[in-house]
Formats: sequence, C-alpha cells, structure tokens
Amino acid sequence: MFREGLIGMSIGCFIEILGISLDDKVNIIHPTSACIYLVVTFITGLLSELFLIESINYYIEIGIHFLITFTMFYIYNALTSHTSFFELNFLINYSIIFITTYAFAWLIVFIFLKRDTDKINDALIKRNKK
Repeated sequence: MFREGLIGMSIGCFIEILGISLDDKVNIIHPTSACIYLVVTFITGLLSELFLIESINYYIEIGIHFLITFTMFYIYNALTSHTSFFELNFLINYSIIFITTYAFAWLIVFIFLKRDTDKINDALIKRNKK
C-alpha cells in the first residue's frame, strides 16, 4: 500500500510542477500547502487499492475513485485559494481543470501499465522459445 501512496505522490507532483511551469503567473507555494498536497496525493495513490477489489465493477471503482479524489482536491483547492466552497465560477473552473488533469494522470498510469505488460509478455515469449 505504501508503494501506491508514493506512486500517487509522484504523479501528483509531476502534474503540479507541469501546471506551475505552464502558468504565466509567479507561483509561490506555502510549505503547509505543499505538505497538505503531498498527503492528498498520497491518499489518492492509496485509493488505487480500490481497483484490487474484484467484487466491484471496474467502472464503479473508477467512479468512486474519481468522486473521492475530486472531493479531496476540491477541498484542498478551495482552502488554499481562500475561495468559498459554493462559488459557482470556482466550481466550474475547478471541474474542467480537474477532469483534464484526472484524464492526464490516468494516461500516465496506462503508459506505465502498458510498459510493464509488454515486459512481462516479452519475458514469457522468451521463456516459451526455450
């Protein structure tokens, strides 16, 4: 489980750094906000354990993961940007950015899964040739 948490942190930090580098404003990250962000991304990584539960439909697992992750990051962003939780403009903007970022994070995960699957398949092909 710890490994999944660290993977979540790694992906989250990569996305955060990418977002900062693409922003045209100067970004100053408060150490407390950075620590909270690391905890939230670690928990997001832990949530990937949800996908190991075989009794739950995969699409339901994605929905649960999405909703919990959305909620955690929504609270984090509302608190760190000092915005009202119920401000419609913030909710709309946040939702668009989150959905894009969430899809990008899954793209990264699928790239690594494909790479690992290809390695396993290559090893099996080599073994079967012997």
